[in-house]
Amino acid sequence: MSRLNQKAWKILQAEVEKCAANEKFVPEVARDIALKRLEKLRDRAGKPIAEEELRQLTSDIFPNFSEQALKIAAQANRTFSPVAVVPWAVAGLAGLAGLVWLVNLPSTRQPVARTASILLFPTHVEIDRNYREAIAHLEQAEQLVDRAASKNDLQLGTQKVRQAQKNLDALPVEVLDNERQPSWQVTWDEIRALRARVGRMKTIIFQEKNAIARLETLEATIQQAKQAYHRSFILAQKQAAIQTWQTALDELFKLPPATLARRRANAKLDTYQSDFQQASSLVARNNRANTLIDTAKQFADQAAQTCQNSPLGATQWHECVSLWEVAIALLKTVDEREPGYLETQTLLATYQSNLGNIKLRQQTAVDSPEVRAKIEQLQASLAEDVNAIAQNQILGQLQEIPIFPKAPEMLNSEPNELEEF
Repeated sequence: MSRLNQKAWKILQAEVEKCAANEKFVPEVARDIALKRLEKLRDRAGKPIAEEELRQLTSDIFPNFSEQALKIAAQANRTFSPVAVVPWAVAGLAGLAGLVWLVNLPSTRQPVARTASILLFPTHVEIDRNYREAIAHLEQAEQLVDRAASKNDLQLGTQKVRQAQKNLDALPVEVLDNERQPSWQVTWDEIRALRARVGRMKTIIFQEKNAIARLETLEATIQQAKQAYHRSFILAQKQAAIQTWQTALDELFKLPPATLARRRANAKLDTYQSDFQQASSLVARNNRANTLIDTAKQFADQAAQTCQNSPLGATQWHECVSLWEVAIALLKTVDEREPGYLETQTLLATYQSNLGNIKLRQQTAVDSPEVRAKIEQLQASLAEDVNAIAQNQILGQLQEIPIFPKAPEMLNSEPNELEEF
């Protein structure tokens, strides 16, 4: 690239000719020298010559060389540079960007949408992006909740739904005309449907979390009831634990179907019911044994009260023996597998010993000479007196005498049968 281009050369040449014409002394020599200097610049490659250098080349020959011509020639001598255009391009782009930003503000984009919707390209891009992201987050949430295997899956699903809701809230559609399509690729129906899906998913997650919380409460109640049952040695406390246990199991069946909590409950339900049936059957057997033991104790207490009165008649001896025999029979019905079996054996030994003592006391009373003499006297009177009233009185006196339990039947027999006794 020459230091002086053709356009600048012609400007300077014209000015040199003009100055030479006005020169009084040897104008041809001054003109040739000035043009020769400029010719050398045309033939020399390098940086374009500036205005100051041109002034130095011409001012010593033509002191009155036009400043305007020098300035115009220097400008014409400048080569085109893309760098010089950059500031103007940046300024233009910045201005355009500012204009686009201004028209996409919520306060201005509604009227712009009616006249120059092309300027709302950033708004449409934002709508499309948020809509697609909301769909992606919602689909991830649905998969996590539908296939949830733990509370962590529900937590992740909740996060995805929140992100989807955040995308929906970011949709700049509140200021757009409802009669117009909010985006080139998204319709109002699609946005409404997506909002409805997000709302349904929120409801499902809310139900899932409530069911999980309820399940955890019921499981804790079952565990506490089991511990209370095994720690307690009192029947009433065991029965209360069984009742609490049963109530918690019933509540497990009330958990909403198709939820994570119900699936987890179903997986453990067989174990829960097996443990409960085992415990409840044991309590039932314990109840039976305790009932039999309590009933036997009542008969034994009645027998003790009856037998401690003295003297005893035939009827009282018979009742005393019968009460002890009933108490013993009740204890013998307790199975060895029942919880109260050891207690029944202890009571059984005591009751049988008491029954033996009663029978021994009865036999001792019957064998006494006084009793025998009185029986023989009354039998003789009964045989001699045929009066029915007198016989009944004699029989009443005989019933007051301690004899064997079969005596009442004998007392109802004929006089000759009594003699056999």
